[in-house]
Amino acid sequence: MLCAALATAFASDRAYASPSSRLVYSRSTDAASCPDEEALRRAVAARVGYDVFFPWATRTIVATLSRADGVFVASVELVGEDGIRHGGHELKTHADEACGELLDPLALAVTIAIDPKLLAPAATVPTPAPAPRPPTAPALPVEPPPAPPVEPPPPIPGRTPAPLGFEGSLGPTVGVGFAPLPSIGGTLGFDVRRSRFSVGLEGSLAAPLPWHGALEAWPVVATVVPCVHLGPFFGCALAEAGALHASARGLGASSSFTAWGAAGGRVGARIPLTSWLSLRGRADLLGDIDPPKLVYGSTSWSAPLVAGAVGFDAVVRFA
Repeated sequence: MLCAALATAFASDRAYASPSSRLVYSRSTDAASCPDEEALRRAVAARVGYDVFFPWATRTIVATLSRADGVFVASVELVGEDGIRHGGHELKTHADEACGELLDPLALAVTIAIDPKLLAPAATVPTPAPAPRPPTAPALPVEPPPAPPVEPPPPIPGRTPAPLGFEGSLGPTVGVGFAPLPSIGGTLGFDVRRSRFSVGLEGSLAAPLPWHGALEAWPVVATVVPCVHLGPFFGCALAEAGALHASARGLGASSSFTAWGAAGGRVGARIPLTSWLSLRGRADLLGDIDPPKLVYGSTSWSAPLVAGAVGFDAVVRFA
């Protein structure tokens, strides 16, 4: 048991002799498409040859990724055991580059911050020239050994596509042109997002509002929403399909559905509150493909060619 304890102690001393640091890594909400902490650890280990990050290390590497003015910004700082900051590096992408382009430069900056010697090639010891040998009879030619197979280079970390994000939304909507009176209801949606692009599916239901006393009319629609995001702002195309539901109360009550179809666009902005919750405002403008018409006795209503809606949503990010 004593021998085993001594062997363990000596082995630990050799392990701690290599340069190491603790890693504190964070991404802002608008940089969620950037590589995660595990990708950065692998990229640094690929340069150094071992995992340099240990939770008990005395020095700390602080790496952050964020987005500003349409570009991704990465910063690296070294904090010593005494809590004093020792310099730092800041890296930026071009406006048309994805955040994954920062992974290799970020790994290089982290490696330099830990110990610049990790990048220096190992010193080579010159070997003495062999002593001259007496002449011998010529040897028969020997076939050279076959060359070992060349393995393909390992994949470059950070070149994988940005991860998918999933979001759910719920909020009130007020519309004009969907029914004889302004419609007031709610919208429930689900989005799938990758980097700057997303596609979503929404369902909207308005509350029945009285029209000419005994009549009520309200729309029920589903919408496909592909969008492009630029910072907090976004623009979307809209394709709607559904029905305008009308019913009559009292004696001889009846109800009917009239098909509804429209296409248009949306603009809006969102304000992040936490890493998983944000508020979103939106404004829609739609053109009716085939405006529906409601007729009740001598009373009738035809939908206008253009309809619009505004709404506010709470957006929750699941992944």
